[in-house]
Amino acid sequence: MGISLDEWQRMRTAEVKYVKNVYPLVDRRLSRSYCVAWLEEHGLDIPPKSACTFCPYHNKDHWKRMKQAGGADWAEAVAVDNVIRDKGKGSGKDFQLFIHSSGLPLEEAVRIPEDYGAKQLEMDIPCDSGHCFV
Repeated sequence: MGISLDEWQRMRTAEVKYVKNVYPLVDRRLSRSYCVAWLEEHGLDIPPKSACTFCPYHNKDHWKRMKQAGGADWAEAVAVDNVIRDKGKGSGKDFQLFIHSSGLPLEEAVRIPEDYGAKQLEMDIPCDSGHCFV
């Protein structure tokens, strides 16, 4: 599995005896930063960090980028957040569960300018000088 040394705590033993999880990056003691440097040195693309779309450890900027992009990832994160809401009920302790660290529903916790009616401005600037970047 592609877990690097800096995330060794994610290593798990398989739940069935006929599967053996292997962690070649950890075995070779390779960190993510080493892997990124190696990829850059060889002119290869740097893959994004992997995580579930609904990972509760995403930071504020990640949530905002995901919401602005819209699409299936944002929809899945919101759906999972809504489904888990009442899973903390029972056994005498009733509490609600939330993906976002604020303890609010994801749709309320993550605010982007578009939520307030902002739109991307299109600049209609004539370009005669040859120095335009529009």
